[in-house]
Amino acid sequence: MLWWIAPAGSDIPLCATDLPPDMSVHVATALDSSEDTPACDAVVIAAEFSLAEKQSLCRSAQERDLPLLVILAEGEGAGSELETLSQAGADLLLPCFHLASLLHGLRRLVEDRRHLAVMRDAQVVQDQARRMLKIAHWHYDLENKRFRMFNGEVFGLEGLEHSQLDPISLTRSLSARVPAADLKRITNSFRQAISDGQESFCHYRWHHDDGQWRWVEMQLTRSDGPLLQINGLCVDVSERYQNQREVTRMAYYDPLTGLRNRVLLERCVDELLAETEGGSSKVAFFYFDIDHFSRINNVLGHDAGDELLRLLAARLCEHFKACGTPTDDMLDSLAAGYFEGAGCRKKGLGRLAADSFGLFFRVAEEESVCRETVDAMADELLALFNEPFLHNGQAIYLAASIGISVSRSGDTARELIQQADLALHEAKAAGRCCSRYYLPDMMPRLSQSLQYLDGMKQALMRREFSLFYQPRVSADGRRLLALEALLRWNSPEMGMVPPATFIPLAEESGQIVEIGDWVFEQACQQLVAWKQGPLAQCKLSVNVSARQLRTPGFVDHCADQLRRSGVEPSRIELEITEGVLIDSQLAGDALGALRALGLGISLDDFGTGYCSLSYLLRFPITAVKLDRSFVRQISQETEKAAVVGAVTQLAHTLKMDVVAEGVEDIADWQALQSLGCDQMQGFYFARPMPATELECWLETLTP
Repeated sequence: MLWWIAPAGSDIPLCATDLPPDMSVHVATALDSSEDTPACDAVVIAAEFSLAEKQSLCRSAQERDLPLLVILAEGEGAGSELETLSQAGADLLLPCFHLASLLHGLRRLVEDRRHLAVMRDAQVVQDQARRMLKIAHWHYDLENKRFRMFNGEVFGLEGLEHSQLDPISLTRSLSARVPAADLKRITNSFRQAISDGQESFCHYRWHHDDGQWRWVEMQLTRSDGPLLQINGLCVDVSERYQNQREVTRMAYYDPLTGLRNRVLLERCVDELLAETEGGSSKVAFFYFDIDHFSRINNVLGHDAGDELLRLLAARLCEHFKACGTPTDDMLDSLAAGYFEGAGCRKKGLGRLAADSFGLFFRVAEEESVCRETVDAMADELLALFNEPFLHNGQAIYLAASIGISVSRSGDTARELIQQADLALHEAKAAGRCCSRYYLPDMMPRLSQSLQYLDGMKQALMRREFSLFYQPRVSADGRRLLALEALLRWNSPEMGMVPPATFIPLAEESGQIVEIGDWVFEQACQQLVAWKQGPLAQCKLSVNVSARQLRTPGFVDHCADQLRRSGVEPSRIELEITEGVLIDSQLAGDALGALRALGLGISLDDFGTGYCSLSYLLRFPITAVKLDRSFVRQISQETEKAAVVGAVTQLAHTLKMDVVAEGVEDIADWQALQSLGCDQMQGFYFARPMPATELECWLETLTP
């Protein structure tokens, strides 16, 4: 519909036949807005109006956003009139009435307006999509050093005019909403995009007006066309990061204690190592675990063990002021691949494995100051275990061993942790509940241990193991009463490997179970071989480890071997250490079943463990072996003699034999004999020897 606006009484130079079939005309003297007025597609203002009247009509049409064509009267072609009408809202000006020009102009005017409406609708849809997806798209003019921005709420800068968006004002606005570390990443991304001309990505946080922190992902590209500019696309990815928090928590934090796990701990240590490289400080690392923690799980259950680990983690965090449960901010940083918030510039704590923890901290480079600081920290850590942990109202005491490593130039976190782990093994070997520093010679010893472990896997198959036998004689030294079977390993590659070297490794690795079964079988076969001859009545003792006793079917295996060989069970004695008896339920059941088979039970290394006297009453023990630490120089130390005398009397009251092991001189032998010991074992009488040499040795005994 075309509106023709002309003064009253003026001629209308149009008729219906002049117009296209799809266009009709409505004639009026003014722009009225009554309900009966037909809809308007375009407005034509006739030439008969004065310039002032045309200007007023143009403003009315502009207010209603109507496409407007003005026909100029004669004399209105001057530049000032044209400018006046254009500013008033005229979209098209005709110098005079000309039907073809009028129709062409109207058609173009309507099409342009329709196209503009489509563009506006598309822009509305795009704006809605940007708001829904939380996307901002902007350009930075490199020549004029100005920003052009759309949808600025993603930046949190909706209050800024485009003209204000110069780098200085933008940086000032961002600095109030963006953390300094993130602002640095934004700056670096800009520099990279400007200098390299390549796509650049970064993530940053900004503080929204609602008080929440949001994560924004920004992509930058440089445009080198007619306009030299940086194109930026920013997306609010906060929801995605919230979903990634739990994934990040599982990837970098221990679910039981909330501490850093090994992966994050290594990354934090690497970060601190990089900071201290070439400076005036080093990094110290403590690798520590709970001594005999498996006993807690075995006796109290794994739930109790988990609770104790949580209590320990809380105590460690509180004492060392080290980060415990991660904050949302830290999880967001890790999800984005930034570790700045996850580390600590001075120290940090984490869980490395089951009951193993790691503690790292910065120390001075000067050797004496470093050693003093590390020793003090180790003492603090060990002292934390002096106070009991309460579980279900029960006070439980724990102890720990610590391995210590101090960084050297070029060390990585993995190397530092491995070194501390080696030192921890040394602390365990030194008696536990202590700390040891890493020394360079520990690595070759570890390599040697690995070589032993590999060799033991083949030793049984290749028949490299053998049994030596050490005699136990009567108190007067004249009669052979028993033999102790002692394992020996002759490796083709490594020669004779000392038992003190390979047996602990076999215990730790679990290979002792298979080796122990072989020893028991060999002992039975040897007793069968001695059935005829001078050793026919001799007893044989075999060492049994705690791991063997815990193995299902161990008792059945012993019973089966006795049945197969036909050996009298009373001729075999099983030697156990006090450590076997810590788990009283397990020890009581297994030892009771073995004793029921007719086997003797000897308590080895008596006096070096825990609650020894109570064990004599609680378990089916038939003999007590006094540890060599009580035997050595007993003739010169009255305190030792008093202890041995008391133990001997108690054992005899309980109808147990007393064996003194480690007898090495005549004075100690005579002192032990006077105290009532029943049997003697030691180098003074005989060293361990193969079975082939025993008969010759028997001939040396004085009848």
